[in-house]
Amino acid sequence: MTLGPLVAQVASSSPPSPEPPAPVPMLPPSASLVHHPPSINTIESSLAGPSLRLAALNDATSGNTHGMRRADYACYRQARRAGLLGTFRAFLTSRFQNLESIVRFSDRELPVVNTQGDVLFSSFADMFDGSGAVLATLPRIYSFSGKNVMNDHHWPQKIIWHGAHASGERAPDNCAEWQSAEAGARGLASSLHSRKLLSQERNHTADGIDDEDYLYNSKEYQQLLSEIFAQPLNDPN
Repeated sequence: MTLGPLVAQVASSSPPSPEPPAPVPMLPPSASLVHHPPSINTIESSLAGPSLRLAALNDATSGNTHGMRRADYACYRQARRAGLLGTFRAFLTSRFQNLESIVRFSDRELPVVNTQGDVLFSSFADMFDGSGAVLATLPRIYSFSGKNVMNDHHWPQKIIWHGAHASGERAPDNCAEWQSAEAGARGLASSLHSRKLLSQERNHTADGIDDEDYLYNSKEYQQLLSEIFAQPLNDPN
């Protein structure tokens, strides 16, 4: 998810499939979102098993992320620059995606942790019980640069975009699929001061700070597609 877009991640220690990439589907595979400690990215945590990690982009953005693929790529690129392997995806809804479907069904009972290994939710599914994904303590969400967003000046407004109802189902307020810069466009967001990730606040798409470093070239984008779509999606649903 990213605060501004928050980043829902899941990393895998498995090597990429040697088979050539399959045709690009609408969504990247969710299996690679699972983090299996110990891995290349060692973190101090009381958890011995796999988990789902949640990180924030290094800078807040407006509701105009230039679309879901651009938001997913920002997560991917910043994770790579931080030395984190695996796939990170934007914690945003779209007309094809509820928040819960970001993670495959068999992994939704895994705990959600931050990049420091602190447990944020006992399971991914617990985030969508209708309460708005309540955090037990003050938010401890770190950006890919390792900063707590609650204390980081790159996050002047402690707001995360999500575009979902409290249940995680997609809502119509999503800044026109996260592509509109129009003044009248709105998206559902959540203030971290509420200690919720899914509070229901309708914000103007211009809220937040637009990240000019968001641009990428065609070669980088093709690399993204090759890597995140290399493994076939094998979801029981």
